[in-house]
Formats: sequence, C-alpha cells, structure tokens
Amino acid sequence: MGSSASKNTEGEEDGSNGGGGGQLYVSLKMENSKVEGELTPHVYGSVPLVGSWDPSNALPMLRESASMSELSFVPKYRDTPCIVEEGENRILTGGSLQGDARVALFKLEGDVIVEFRVFINADRVSPFDLAASWRAYRENLQPSTVRGIPDVSINPDPTPVEYRRLKHGVNQCADFFRADNQEGVEARTEVAALAMEDMIAWMEDGGQVGVFDATNSTRVRRNMLMQMAEGKCKIIFLETLCNDERIIERNIRLKIQQSPDYEEETDFEAGVKDFRDRLANYERVYEPVEEGSYIKMIDMVSGNGGQIQVNNISGYLPGRIVFFLVNTHLTPRPILLTRHGESMDNVRGRTGGDSVISESGKIYAKKLANFVEKRLKNEKAASIWTSTLQRTILTAGSIVGFPKVQWRALDEINSGVCDGMTYEEIKKNMPEEYESRLKDKLRYRYPRGESYLDVIQRLEPVIIELERQRAPVVVISHQAVLRALYAYFADRPLKEIPQIEMPLHTIIEIQMGVSGVQEKRYKLMD
Repeated sequence: MGSSASKNTEGEEDGSNGGGGGQLYVSLKMENSKVEGELTPHVYGSVPLVGSWDPSNALPMLRESASMSELSFVPKYRDTPCIVEEGENRILTGGSLQGDARVALFKLEGDVIVEFRVFINADRVSPFDLAASWRAYRENLQPSTVRGIPDVSINPDPTPVEYRRLKHGVNQCADFFRADNQEGVEARTEVAALAMEDMIAWMEDGGQVGVFDATNSTRVRRNMLMQMAEGKCKIIFLETLCNDERIIERNIRLKIQQSPDYEEETDFEAGVKDFRDRLANYERVYEPVEEGSYIKMIDMVSGNGGQIQVNNISGYLPGRIVFFLVNTHLTPRPILLTRHGESMDNVRGRTGGDSVISESGKIYAKKLANFVEKRLKNEKAASIWTSTLQRTILTAGSIVGFPKVQWRALDEINSGVCDGMTYEEIKKNMPEEYESRLKDKLRYRYPRGESYLDVIQRLEPVIIELERQRAPVVVISHQAVLRALYAYFADRPLKEIPQIEMPLHTIIEIQMGVSGVQEKRYKLMD
C-alpha cells in the first residue's frame, strides 16, 4: 500500500513456510488475453532490479511469441550483479495484480486498459529471495502465490515478510536456536540483518512506524540493529516480561497449534517440549534491555495491573506508541459494528444530512434491540456508542439496559458543500468534483468537508478507547466511519477502505482476544 504509514517486518520467530536457495533466476511471463496488436508490456522494476523507485525505469518485456512476453533476470541483493533487459519505449504506465486468477491490468496513455495473465517461474529461487528482490508495484492488491508459498507478493504491502522461515525453512528444532550452534547463530543474524535492511529502506522511502518483530534478546544483537539504523531512523526496543506461568503455558500451546514451525509435528506434547527447549536456549543468553530508547511491559498481558517502564522516549509518535501500549490488552470481548437504520436521506439518495430514520429503519431498530439484548444479556458492563446524529441515536433508542455514549468522532464523513445533494446532482452541478472523487475516494476531500483520511485521523481516540474496553461495545455509526473502524480491526489495507462492503441492517461482530480477531456477520433485514 503506497500510502501506508506502518509496516511489520518479522525477523526470527514468526512466519510462514518456505525454504530453498541456490543461484537465483526468475522468469516473469505475461500472456495478452484481450487486446491484439504490437503492445510491449513494461514492468516497474524493484530496487534490486533497477536501483530506483522511479516509474520511468519500468522494464520492457521481450516478445516470446504472438501472445506471450517475458522478462528474465537475476535478482540483485547486496553486491550480486544485476541483469536487466533495456528497452526503447515505455508504453505502459501502471499495473496491478488482482485476485486468485493472477491477472495484471495495465493502463495505457489514455483510457485503454490492457489485461495480461501472469506466469512466474522461479527455478532455484527461494521464496525469501524472490520476495526480497521484488519491490515493484506501489498499489496494495492480492498477494501472489509462487510455488504454493503464501505471502510472497510481487507488490509487497505492509504485511509481514517472514524472513527466517522463508530463508531457512520451517521445522527447525530447538538446536537451531542454541547460542553455541555457530551455524544457527550466523543464519539467524543474517536474516535479522536482511529484515532490518528492508525495514530501513522502507522507512527512508517514507514509512513512519515499522515493527521489527524478532527475539533481540542479547546486547550484541541490539547493538547491531542500532548501528544499522544510526542516522537513518530511530529505534525503540519493546520488551515484554511475563511471570504468570498460566499465561506462559497457554501461549506455548497456542504457539504449537498455530506456528508453521510445528505444522508437521504430529505429537503435540513433543512440539511443546521442543518449544520449551527453544525458550531455554534463549533464556541462557538473555540480557535485559538497558540501552537506548525502550519500553518495558511487565505482567500486563493478564489485564490485572502490571507495570510499564519507559526510557529516553520523546516526540509525538513515540509518545503515541506508549499511550497505545498502555491502553491495549488481550481480554476477549466482542465489538459489534452496525450502521443506523435506513434514514429518510438514504431513501432519497442524499449525502450527509441529519434526517430521521424511515419506517424500515424503525423496524431495524427494534430487531437490533432484540439482537443486542439476547447477545449481551450476561454482559452487564457492555455499552452502546453512537454518533451525535439523530439517525444513530434513534436506532439505539429501543436498546435498554445498557449505557449509551455519543461520540462526535463517530459522525458521518462531512460532505461539505455537497451535503444533502444526490450523487447525480453532484455529477451535474460539480462535474470536476464528481470525477475527482471517482479517481481517488480515499484522498478526495469534499469542498469545505472531509476525506476518508480525515475521518481515519479523527477516529484515533475512538480506536484507543475501543482497545481499552474490557466489556462488549455496540457501535452504531455511518458507512464511511464504520469502513475505517472495520479496516483497523480486520487489518485491511488503507487503499481498500472506501470500497469495503458495509450494508444497512447488518451487524458485524468482531471478536478480539489472544488468538487474534475473528468476524461474524448477521443480516437482520434485506
């Protein structure tokens, strides 16, 4: 996602399956499936391919047959030679990958769209090296699958890159993590350095907050990272300490259930023993964080108190990170998101406004009340949150037995001078605004109004408060607002937010807890 401000890079411990190595050679083929003619597809090269993010360095693909074009290269990493084909004319100006069909859509100079089918052959190329060598498209779309290995994208978005498993494979036993296993130490240090290099490059390219997720449990490792980042980005170490044996035992068992490292382990208890041995290997060399800027969270997982220690933390973003960590927890609880019942402005097709709900909306309000009272009948501390607009307040009116809180931050996107207009009226009277909104709904700001990015920014206190809650919350709000909230909890890319389906008269239940976020949808009315 080109506009993203955060990224998660995973070093040693977490990830997906992979493996392999050897001389790198990649063949990327595209088959033209819809447009005839002598068109030469061009592919935006990555840093390893062409040494720049500049789209003008797009690489031409050589014509292999009447319908097939091919680009072959040896990916460059560090000091490895870079092989690229040079071309004369860059015809195509953009590209994207969409869906499981692996179709590339390119836009020509004008309104012509050219569609290609994509084939990737990566003989003797590990998925780690393929992932590292492609930093091509700046739009976040569906991840590709190369040789059956997930999470390797031609256009890396801010999803985690899982370096250790992709480079050295899964099923590494506890011996791999011993401090006296020199080969294992070198392998883990290498992937940590590669992940950090990738993170720093991303930060220098405009990233704001990156999460380098690895077991940096020794001073040597942490000093290496600080030296790599010196003069390029600020490092804050986050150390979590847990002394509750019940939580540790639960987490170990969750690890065996969910980690790709133990996918092929048929003996659950053997997996538990191996992971305990791995932890013991780390404990033997563990050195508490005492250098640089750091945050220590001590026994905060249980949600029953705990401590947080900070050292050398200054600035807006570091302060917000501390505030966020203080307020988050893993106590399981549901968050229910729903739009207000159908309003009179919905019936008329008008934007914004502060109209009452329709007869259909009133029926939904009663159905919603029945649902909430049954779903949360044993949740005495649950609460109902609405915007300050009457269509959400009226929708919540039938719900009894729970406190209600009005948030101005939950008000619908401000459509400014277009408030109360239909989209047909906007198209007729303000055609330039109408077209601008169609081109980029995420960044488009209504005259004297807001954009989706503005809505996302004003929702920060709501999100922090939702993270703090230990009891269920029902949020009754509006389409744009709920799209942004849903995207946060469901970890959806920024670019997708304006297109997320958020239908009327439907409840989206998000269950938060130690095993992640799960979702259910309840359609109460058509």
